[in-house]
Amino acid sequence: MLLYLLQNYMVKISVIINTYNEERYIERCLKNLLWADEIIIIDMYSSDNTVNIAKKYTKNIYFHKREISVLYARNFSLTKANYNWVFIVDPDEIVPFELVNKLKEVAENNLYDAVSIPFQLFFLNRPLYYAYPITHKIRFFKKNVANFPKRVHSQPIINGNILTLEVIDDYIVKHYSVDTIGSFLKKILRYTKDEARHKFFSDNIKFNLYKLIKAPIAEFYYRFFVNKGFRDGFLGFVFCIFMSIYNFLIYFRLFFIQYLNGERKS
Repeated sequence: MLLYLLQNYMVKISVIINTYNEERYIERCLKNLLWADEIIIIDMYSSDNTVNIAKKYTKNIYFHKREISVLYARNFSLTKANYNWVFIVDPDEIVPFELVNKLKEVAENNLYDAVSIPFQLFFLNRPLYYAYPITHKIRFFKKNVANFPKRVHSQPIINGNILTLEVIDDYIVKHYSVDTIGSFLKKILRYTKDEARHKFFSDNIKFNLYKLIKAPIAEFYYRFFVNKGFRDGFLGFVFCIFMSIYNFLIYFRLFFIQYLNGERKS
């Protein structure tokens, strides 16, 4: 009887995964999340086997119109969660069990409204330490205090107290973001289009030749020299080059968006 009461009064957690053509990663991710009280999949009409794989692990599968980034479906996904505490996980991420225990402890103590978690990027299946240092992301929170801006790589706006976890191996989420050069190029082309549109239509930024030249050079200099990306070896060099290209393409696309809109920002 006591065990039954404890189980019913323990804080429950909804895990949300936004997907689009993630058949290469989704099963590994879901197997890592079997501890969850509820797993919710928000799919953007995948054309591969993502949904069929997910059905083996959860019945809570919903669909959202296709967008440039799955981030655009974040607010929609929160409406599907049955529990107050929500954990956002991407299909290409691995969550350590020690972190899960920590998040459960935070939820049960109820002293904070959100948790900022350390993430480490894996590039071509190898960790980066300098070219892309470990960063914190707010992924665990009470759903009623969070709102996601509609923008690539955005963090939720939290109306409450945030706990920032220390950077130790037990708490670091491994993010296998790029496992092939081809997949990285596809992401770059997709995300830079959205970034350029936001600069023009939302941030009121106009194309500038100086920025087109400066931005990629500054990006490479900062990552490779200031952040000491060279310490990640040749892989770090390649990553810095691609991030430089990323910034070049944002302003290159900005030029064409401005041109097609009749330079209305002049």
